[in-house]
Amino acid sequence: MSRTFDLSPDGRWLVFSPWGGKHLGLFLFDLVAREVKPLTAPGIYAYHPAFTPDGSAVIYSRTEKLYDDQSALWRVEVGSGENTPLLSKSRHFHGAPTVTPDGSRIVFMYSHWIGPNHTAGGIASVRIDGTDFTTHSGQDYRCAMNPHVALDNQTVAFWAYEDENTRNGIATVSLRTKAAPVYLYTKGGAVCNPRFAPVGTGFTFIADPQEFRHELFYADAPGAPARALGVFKKSGTSPRNPAFSPDGKTIYFLNDSSLWRIQTDGIGQECLADDTLFSDPPSWKDGKSSRRGCLSALAVFLTPGKSRLA
Repeated sequence: MSRTFDLSPDGRWLVFSPWGGKHLGLFLFDLVAREVKPLTAPGIYAYHPAFTPDGSAVIYSRTEKLYDDQSALWRVEVGSGENTPLLSKSRHFHGAPTVTPDGSRIVFMYSHWIGPNHTAGGIASVRIDGTDFTTHSGQDYRCAMNPHVALDNQTVAFWAYEDENTRNGIATVSLRTKAAPVYLYTKGGAVCNPRFAPVGTGFTFIADPQEFRHELFYADAPGAPARALGVFKKSGTSPRNPAFSPDGKTIYFLNDSSLWRIQTDGIGQECLADDTLFSDPPSWKDGKSSRRGCLSALAVFLTPGKSRLA
């Protein structure tokens, strides 16, 4: 549940949760100054942050301890740091929140235990104040993750995983109807992390066209033919958690333990921050960092005999 981020509507800030036990809470990364500042108080188990459309607040999932079997949704104000609980914890996970473009509802994954080692769940939403809990996916999945809402404020794309013998991939449901989920992409064993562009009709997601090889894909519209952006080929690592820039022309993503971006035409790939951004965020000041995460990612690809493509 760690190493997740979201991009602010103005493209200036990244809100992220670090990984490992050294630092807890949410942090803001200034993409211009390359500096980090805390958003929440230290010691909070916070995950899956998502900006509201006006950029004034961040919705996130929170637990009371590491690997807790319960989680709740919270809201933190970017300006004041004030925290407000939105959806009380229960015997459920409430995670990976995203906010509709009009700011009216929070869409998220929910799950509950159905056995000692298995959970089931789906996609749900609440009003922006945490009321009116409503389910939308129409059935329980083993995994229903990474929801994101289109510009129409009703179409939700998510990673739907039923079981290893069933069609799995990226599906869509409606917040306004009870129609059955419609699958858009099913090729690969792990087709996940869907994201609608904030303008136009662009769509991005992660898939594994080959075993143990994850790749970033882009489509001109949801359901349209998708093309690989060549992230794996360029860096030899595994991209995840994509997010569009405000103009929809650039995709930010995590590549193993570092932060990257690439244009939707597959050019201009750039490493923005190394693994210390997530393992030791307070050390990021004035852009000073070893950048070892970026360099080591390239080294894996360039060193003979060590490339994952071999």
